[in-house]
Amino acid sequence: AVVSTQSTGDIPLKKINMSSNPQNPPANSLPLKDLIDDGLNSNTKQNVNWLNAWHDPVANIKAYSPLLELADLYGDGDFKLLIADLDKKLKVYKGTSLVSEHNLLEVPVALVSYYFEQSTPAIPAVAVASGPYIFIYHNLKPYFKFTLPLPHVDPIETEVWNDLKNEKIDGNRAKEIFKSANDNGKSLSQKSMDLLAIQDQTKVQEFVKINKNQPLVQPASITCMTSLKKTREDTTAVSSLVVGTESGQVIILEPNASSILKKITVNSPPSFLAASGLFDVEYRIVIACRNGRIYTMKNGDLTGVTFELEVPAVGLVRIDKHVYVGCTDNVIHAYQIRGKRAYSLYMPAPILNMELLHHSTTNSKALLVALANGELRMYYEKSLISIMQLDPTSSTPSAYVIGTQNAAIVSAMKFGHFGRETGALILVFKGGALQCKILSRTSSNLSQLPALSGHPVEQDIPLKVPKKTKLYVEQTLRERDGPIEMHRVFQRELYKLRLATARSYYKVIQDTQGPLSYTAGTSIRLTAQVQGIGPLFKLKLLIENTGKRSLQDITITFMHKPELYNVSTPVIQIPVLVPELSYKVEAKLESLNAENGGEEPIRVFVCPPNSSLPLVTAIINIPNPEIPFQT
Repeated sequence: AVVSTQSTGDIPLKKINMSSNPQNPPANSLPLKDLIDDGLNSNTKQNVNWLNAWHDPVANIKAYSPLLELADLYGDGDFKLLIADLDKKLKVYKGTSLVSEHNLLEVPVALVSYYFEQSTPAIPAVAVASGPYIFIYHNLKPYFKFTLPLPHVDPIETEVWNDLKNEKIDGNRAKEIFKSANDNGKSLSQKSMDLLAIQDQTKVQEFVKINKNQPLVQPASITCMTSLKKTREDTTAVSSLVVGTESGQVIILEPNASSILKKITVNSPPSFLAASGLFDVEYRIVIACRNGRIYTMKNGDLTGVTFELEVPAVGLVRIDKHVYVGCTDNVIHAYQIRGKRAYSLYMPAPILNMELLHHSTTNSKALLVALANGELRMYYEKSLISIMQLDPTSSTPSAYVIGTQNAAIVSAMKFGHFGRETGALILVFKGGALQCKILSRTSSNLSQLPALSGHPVEQDIPLKVPKKTKLYVEQTLRERDGPIEMHRVFQRELYKLRLATARSYYKVIQDTQGPLSYTAGTSIRLTAQVQGIGPLFKLKLLIENTGKRSLQDITITFMHKPELYNVSTPVIQIPVLVPELSYKVEAKLESLNAENGGEEPIRVFVCPPNSSLPLVTAIINIPNPEIPFQT
């Protein structure tokens, strides 16, 4: 029999196949109370309602977040769940059913669904990264295999192994050379690293004797993978694969993965990649590496922006103009794209997973964080808007007590389209359980949700107020006995400050360092404006002779750093300045440096013909160019 439940409010319509024998339900069926839930619990603090759609405690999934993907495999609008299991299986879920399994040749590292061609209907390809290979499936059938090129072996390493082969040096001397090269950031092959790991001196010579005649090759392996749109921002637009390798390379492939478009090298193997933009227009790739540094790649070149982390990163998510980096010290740092840290979010437990929540209907974006204490937190910018306790043994949220055995250790997390729902959250737990939660439509507009009320825990800790010291008591008695004298001292110091300010202002006027000048009986007012959004600007100067006599042969000149700016007319001659008339002067300015263009101002001098001092000076602050430079 088929039991149908009516859809009320945000609860979707579900159909459950019930067995004829109530004591032996089918394997994929779940109790009705587990499939339909309002997402609320007395032990859960949240402004966001999560509907518990599906729970499979015996799914036996072994996967991490990079191995989960939601894709419209057949172009019919019904999104499937793809899981690249560590048991070398590619599993495909449709709704609550496992519809197919496909054997993989190697243990998977990353899984990406992308479109490599325009077709009707638009059918994506599935790319599975394993070791040095990328296996591409189309219609869930093998389509293409890409093999990473072998990394370049350092010439010093090649020379050392040749000397070992010709017995010019011994193994201990080779270890010293390899250790020095490794400390200087050189990438060594696995054979050299194995030699460095040997501590016993007798085993060093034995290792050299066995391996000195072996070919020196450095195997390539993939560490992370993502996709980058090529020409358009559409959902079904053609994309390219972006791959990070163990040798510290970041490679951008052709859409069909037949060749390499761009390749750069960083100082450490990448752990996480976040790509944005369009390859044919402008794009950025944020690269988090194992050495605790985060690099930025812009249009195929590394920029000078580097984020220095105190501890290694465990997660990387980019939301608009901020890059969120989760660290092993339970802190999430939010960086601006130019490298400045905006703020930090402190977690009560170690960070397990980070995921971008992007609701396509309302275009709302938030940060999902899964913690080791069983909490699933949602942040909208700085605000914490939801805390949900997870339990892998149940389909409903429950309270979690630190130290219990049923800790909700989330090993993988993915948010996106699943089935016909636009806001589905897939959770994989360490024990192999699989859960699916749906974001309710009343909570989809995250920007209008209030932050969770309550003060921080630190405010409950009383401050250690020091006792009244002898010095404090004496100061109090002095203020009580001589208030008149103290007021007179305050007034005297205030008058001295006003006098110093007036003298400084008078000196500025006399030295013609301000926009007004009264030197030698002349009076000139200079006003400067900047027009444009860069990198080309227009400087508009308005000069007014407020004195009573005319000025002749006036020169206007600009002082700036030549490596930052270029002024079309650096010297402008004005024959005469008639009193009570305004003169407009324009000059074109080009900013030559996109990163540091707004750091240094430009000084404008109005000079008389027979004086070493200018009549008036103006300082113009040039804004940073808003239009990107073409390289």
